[in-house]
Amino acid sequence: VTGVQTCALPIYEVPPADLVQLVDDALDVDDLDRVDALLCGAVKSLRKERAKPDQLIWLSLMFLAKVNPSLFSSSEYVKEALASLLKRDVKESYKSKGNSLVPVAACGVLMAAFQDDRHWPDLFVRVYMEDAIGERVWVDHPDCKLFVDNVLTAFNTVLPAQVRRSEEHTSELQSRKI
Repeated sequence: VTGVQTCALPIYEVPPADLVQLVDDALDVDDLDRVDALLCGAVKSLRKERAKPDQLIWLSLMFLAKVNPSLFSSSEYVKEALASLLKRDVKESYKSKGNSLVPVAACGVLMAAFQDDRHWPDLFVRVYMEDAIGERVWVDHPDCKLFVDNVLTAFNTVLPAQVRRSEEHTSELQSRKI
């Protein structure tokens, strides 16, 4: 995967329809290196087709992250590969933000994988900072809000009173609707 350390790990790009079954097969025989290679191959496919990513690939990754989050949270290779999707592709024109689907999907997968972890990797703060001071392709996207909110906890920032009151008012209004 471009921009990601892959060490001696081979990357397996497979037909998107086979990804979940091949990961399950590798898990059945405890071949975690193959699982990493399959997941990194899926990320590589998303990177190559960033303009029009295959929906089945990112939906398969999301499914796998929901049913087995440790596949993503315990592997440095997979974690770095997914985080690399949050970085701006240097091939894109600086005048265009490009398609946000790939980074938004990566946020969803990472959120599903790390939602139960108390300590998130510093890598997530670095990619957040890159996008926050750059094009803001995904940090402002509503579908990335949970991921961004969790990354922001690393800054240990106290919200200004006006913002806290606004959030309290919003949550109070939402609770009345229920």
